[in-house]
Amino acid sequence: FEKRFKRSLLIVGLNRQAFELSQFIKSNPQLGYELKGVVDLSPKTDNVPEEEFKKFGIIQGLGNLERMIKNDHIDTVVISPESYQTPETINIFYRSLGQKISFFNLASFYERVTGKVPLGAINQIWFLENLSEGKKRGYEIIKRMFDTVFAVIIGIISLIPYPFIALVIKLSSPGPVFYKQKRLGQSGKIFEIIKFRTMHKDAEKETGAVWTTDNDPRVTRAGRFLRKTRLDEIPQIWNILKGEMSFVGPRAERPEFHDLLQTNVPFYEERYLIKPGLSGWAQINFHYSSSIKDAAEKLKYDLYYIKNRSLLLDLGILLKTIRITLQQAGR
Repeated sequence: FEKRFKRSLLIVGLNRQAFELSQFIKSNPQLGYELKGVVDLSPKTDNVPEEEFKKFGIIQGLGNLERMIKNDHIDTVVISPESYQTPETINIFYRSLGQKISFFNLASFYERVTGKVPLGAINQIWFLENLSEGKKRGYEIIKRMFDTVFAVIIGIISLIPYPFIALVIKLSSPGPVFYKQKRLGQSGKIFEIIKFRTMHKDAEKETGAVWTTDNDPRVTRAGRFLRKTRLDEIPQIWNILKGEMSFVGPRAERPEFHDLLQTNVPFYEERYLIKPGLSGWAQINFHYSSSIKDAAEKLKYDLYYIKNRSLLLDLGILLKTIRITLQQAGR
């Protein structure tokens, strides 16, 4: 029954983003796509495709491409940027229009099914076309109103558990109840974030600024509970009231890591186009970043959110955040 509704998918163009998309399609059959193969348009050489590509079925040459489109009843074709550079490839697609095939460019299809933007398939033109902030003015005004109203309501309600949380923190380890830390906000402006302390006092005195890891020994017993339930984030309501943060947005990054990430991750500074958030699309879809590779992966989600942000998407993110909190699935 399932196979009758599967759509046959062909990816044209062999690159890193095509591989990532192939992996995602194979790992998520519930999306309704059956990957038939990846077409390699490069001339035949002695260079053998990477071993990890081979398991997705590499199809060589334009002749095989046209034959496969005709004979294998392909429903969906995803086209990599380099495919457009070959006129004959475009002619093959044009001759296939009568077969009612859906054609997508790699970047838009990747974004549509994964919920993130492929960094290797976009350029500065993509930002000009997709991140026109003038279109979002009405949304930003309404969002700020909601942030203010709910920050007041939640802030008043959250005062009830404050004494109990403070007591647990004090009993767990010596030191202050609250913890302040410099973060980068909208347009790269530095502000001070406030949270309940979850680590031992002066945890970074010897090491300096380092990423948090699984089972981080610097985290106290009470801190682990606060992180899992995300109760340590409650004091950031004050940052929302001040207009430095929003309930939903990219994670506010530490200045100590900014230069390293900006140097090694393309387009990293674009995440500062909007206010950072208490929660966000990247935070609910990817684990806490503890490396440059993780930061690059989270940026894909951040760019997706910046491009597609809306009140409906914000509501979905907040509802999932509540579920994560109740399941104690934070870090």
